Amino acid sequence: LFKLELPSNVMRVKEVMKTKISTITPSTSLREIWNLIFKKHIHSLPVCIGKKMVGIISDKDILSKLYPSYEEVISDFVHARRFEDMEDRLGELSGLTAKEIMTTTIYLTYPERPIMNALSKMLLRNIRQMPVVEENQENILIGMISRSDVFRALYKKVVK
Repeated sequence: LFKLELPSNVMRVKEVMKTKISTITPSTSLREIWNLIFKKHIHSLPVCIGKKMVGIISDKDILSKLYPSYEEVISDFVHARRFEDMEDRLGELSGLTAKEIMTTTIYLTYPERPIMNALSKMLLRNIRQMPVVEENQENILIGMISRSDVFRALYKKVVK
């Protein structure tokens, strides 16, 4: 394979990613997921079986479950659009697990990639953090990088 050599001054994902990350399994309850996101002040959680990532759940994924589905809007247009009733859906959601909420389309990056490449993907996809997986492995999670990690690294480079 063709491998592109980066200049030595280019910051790589592995230099700014976090390696101590919280993960969940497909059977993790919504209550546990919500608790982790809230208490750890994070925006997403990788869903893993062992070290292999099978999905991801963001705070946005959870909040979107409060909105009625397309079928509900079509069948009862008036009531499905009542924003006052959306909070009542919390009770209905309490029995859900990670497997039922997670997104299986995972936007990820690799440790040797430039941080600006990772930032570009996050901005393009409108996501706050992105999993870092081992290159040439099947979604083996090794870290997470966030927009704030990149911002912090760039700030340190500017104010040196």
